[in-house]
Amino acid sequence: MPNVLIAATQYGQPWNEGEKNIARVLAQALSERGWEFCVCSHPTRDAEVAARHSASLSKLVAAMRFWALVARTARQRRASVIHLLSSVSSVLGLKCAVIKRLSGASLLLHVTGLARPVLGYRVLLRADRIVIGGSYLQPLFPGAVNLPPLTPHMNPHLDRDAAISRNGVAAHRILYLGAMEPERGVHTLIAALAALATELACPRFTATLAWNGQGTREYARRIQKTIQALGLEARVQWKGVVPDLAALYREHDLVVIPRAARQRMGFPLRLIEALSYGKPVVVSDLGEMPAIVVDGSGLVFPHGDVPRLAHTLRRLLSDPDLYRQCVSTAYETAQRYPPSRTVGRFLDLYQEVARAR
Repeated sequence: MPNVLIAATQYGQPWNEGEKNIARVLAQALSERGWEFCVCSHPTRDAEVAARHSASLSKLVAAMRFWALVARTARQRRASVIHLLSSVSSVLGLKCAVIKRLSGASLLLHVTGLARPVLGYRVLLRADRIVIGGSYLQPLFPGAVNLPPLTPHMNPHLDRDAAISRNGVAAHRILYLGAMEPERGVHTLIAALAALATELACPRFTATLAWNGQGTREYARRIQKTIQALGLEARVQWKGVVPDLAALYREHDLVVIPRAARQRMGFPLRLIEALSYGKPVVVSDLGEMPAIVVDGSGLVFPHGDVPRLAHTLRRLLSDPDLYRQCVSTAYETAQRYPPSRTVGRFLDLYQEVARAR
């Protein structure tokens, strides 16, 4: 069995976002199977990292130090395979070249999302195998293996719940769970909720904003001030980091992912987590999300379009038959993404790239 090093920019509590959750699930699977492995993360990584990479010599130097750390750790731990979790950006090729050259290990590049800019991302790009997190990335990496994201927060009782609780009653409790940054479109959601609240025949609703600690405090404050300015305090509850995500999903009826930009993970963990709890999703038309909910497990709106988002929410809040159908389909969709299948494919890939050394 190959000795695996998983490289992720962040790793540790809270376990509620992106690449570090993928790394956590894989690390647990490797440990359970008795494989040699380690996880290498950025020692000073800040949660307030912009989705657009600014041109800065100091930031490039800091990034290259992390790449060198990954390579050095791989040599010290005698890793034969490096699983590099990364978004696409202009420095992707340089990153792969540095890590592969300095480590001497086989490289499995796992592209989880988009950053900006991406011009020149293929320059110096060398990898023994490439995995992408969604077909929306296929044009950038033809021939790559397409695998869904892994999360430790999938409903552990999915099959049971799908069999005994396929029909919801009605929707009125809305949940947003995620980072606080403009790319996530939380401001779009707040504006849509305000529009709904002013309607004469306003459908019954409450909303929870559960911040996972990622993003910027400035944007979080902006959202809180907007809630107050629009008089939504009675309808919108603000929460910080919630450790029990299972309870959070079960306490709500539908989940909104109002992504407003292409940056970040285009196949978000929140999507399959919510579906596994039988929660219909309202998503913007970006990344992999429309392709996942096209079967009826949720509804799609044009990103940044406040009136259309308000209309989409109104449909689910005011049409019990539509809501119940979406609940049923949500369970069915989630069952198509068993984590064990994805984990097994990664283990096969580790052995494949190790043999290619």
